Amino acid sequence: HAGVTMARVLAVSRMLAAQLPPMKTGVDGPTPPADMSATLSAACAAYQSLVDSPEWEHEYTRGGIRVTSMAIPGCASRRYRVDMEYDNCTKERAETLLMEVSRYERRVQWDQGIAEQTVLRSYGAGPGDLGSTSVLAYTSRAAIGGLIKPRIFVDCRRTYEAEDGSLRSVAVDWAADDDRVPVASYTRGRNMAGGGCMVRPVDAATGRWRVTIMGAVDLGGWLPPKLVNQSVRDAFWDILDGVTHRVEKATGARAVRSDEAWAPKA
Repeated sequence: HAGVTMARVLAVSRMLAAQLPPMKTGVDGPTPPADMSATLSAACAAYQSLVDSPEWEHEYTRGGIRVTSMAIPGCASRRYRVDMEYDNCTKERAETLLMEVSRYERRVQWDQGIAEQTVLRSYGAGPGDLGSTSVLAYTSRAAIGGLIKPRIFVDCRRTYEAEDGSLRSVAVDWAADDDRVPVASYTRGRNMAGGGCMVRPVDAATGRWRVTIMGAVDLGGWLPPKLVNQSVRDAFWDILDGVTHRVEKATGARAVRSDEAWAPKA
């Protein structure tokens, strides 16, 4: 009976995934609509205000990946952040790292947390490339042994090079395109402002770059905050752990797996 049940689950998952629109590789225009630009500008400002905040609290460090979090005023869920460093890295290699995380057509190949993805809109460069703005829909797989069911997310995102030389992809919930995806078939999840991925140089002499992922997620429905926090925290760690082999193989950059790199300096 277990085999039959799993077969039915997989069949339903494939049916729901088939309802997502096909991938669009074309460009919808040189610039996004004004309301999308304003939403993303606010999200980018929120990311900038959080990335160097002193309020991050250490949760754990494992496999060279440091996990920290901070409280969200008026909310039981926490904001999470993961950091990891790479040696023998260049700007070109750092861009490859950013693309593996922020371009979901790549990420779905290795991230076990992502079931399906599709680009709904694309402005400027190709979706997910530097200089682009896009709208992305994706579905997550069940988490924590099935306690958290699959979710669907719709985000707008901006991928760009900041004035400080860092490479960034910032994403935030975008409800205006919910009618283009089967949101009624899933619980709707939402990524709050202030989330995204950044890769920046920390030591030019050794070619060391740091990748930082931050985010706060509303998983929708009713779930115990402790369960939500555990799911988001561990999913972020899994992302940085999962992308390492692909980046090392493709570029020659080397992930710093020593936890000592994050030890407080005497």
